[in-house]
Amino acid sequence: MDRYLFAMITISLTLAGGTYLLLCRLTKNRLVKYIPSFALGTAAGYLMYLISMSRRGFQTLALGLLVVLLFVGILSNLLTGISLDLILPFLTKRRCQGHHKS
Repeated sequence: MDRYLFAMITISLTLAGGTYLLLCRLTKNRLVKYIPSFALGTAAGYLMYLISMSRRGFQTLALGLLVVLLFVGILSNLLTGISLDLILPFLTKRRCQGHHKS
């Protein structure tokens, strides 16, 4: 259970960092930061399809755990993207106002 929790935290932090890099460093297009969520959602959908077609016990369980990890990644990416949309403009506006007062 500790390894699974560690994997969930690692996935969340990796995707949060990637989302930040996609938005702030590489491009200013706001929709680009949601591409990882779309890709993970596609992979999760495919794994759910495999689960529905598979009748093997442990394989189904393993695929189910992978789906949960992917959904953690999707949720992490979406929350990071939305929070960057809400917080980042406030911080940059505040930073710019501070420079103009000097």
